[in-house]
Amino acid sequence: DFGDSFTCRDKDGEEPRSAILAGITQEAPGTVHTHNDRRHGFQDGDWVTFREVQGMTELNGSEPRQINVTGPYSFTIEDTSGYSPYLREGIVSQVKVPHTMRFFSYERSCVQPRPEGGPELAVPDLSKFGRSEQLHIAIQALLALREARGALPAPRDEAAVGEVLRIARELNEARRKLGDDAMSVEELDGDVVR
Repeated sequence: DFGDSFTCRDKDGEEPRSAILAGITQEAPGTVHTHNDRRHGFQDGDWVTFREVQGMTELNGSEPRQINVTGPYSFTIEDTSGYSPYLREGIVSQVKVPHTMRFFSYERSCVQPRPEGGPELAVPDLSKFGRSEQLHIAIQALLALREARGALPAPRDEAAVGEVLRIARELNEARRKLGDDAMSVEELDGDVVR
């Protein structure tokens, strides 16, 4: 357990990307163009450095800068209007910059799995909105039953299904009383819990 935050030094585990430059504009923000033979592969928010740029030498060896992708062969950087004009060549390389990931405790996530101000739970099937919330409560009820009995119930145990439904309804009602601090559903779907 890393506590409530963790510093991630490589967010995707991929090798850093690089691309050959085709041009850089002198404007605010400056647009960087890469050769059209291969997509640059960068994403919004990536950090990059430049080297071997002829003309706009202010970019060579400078600190990493964040980019905004505008297309598969272009992205923007800071205001370059005061830089020397770009002449030719150059390589742009992605830099892996550490960033802090924040987490909530397991206990809090069981009651409210959505992050504060964050998105709703994932909807794996767009024809079944609300199913993720129903399943979250059902699993919490099943875990509570396992805690009470010391083991999971046998498959197709109708008595256990009834008990899980009862626990799920109690959990949902208790969470509804907590308001926005807890996730609840308007009406628990017994078929989903089964």
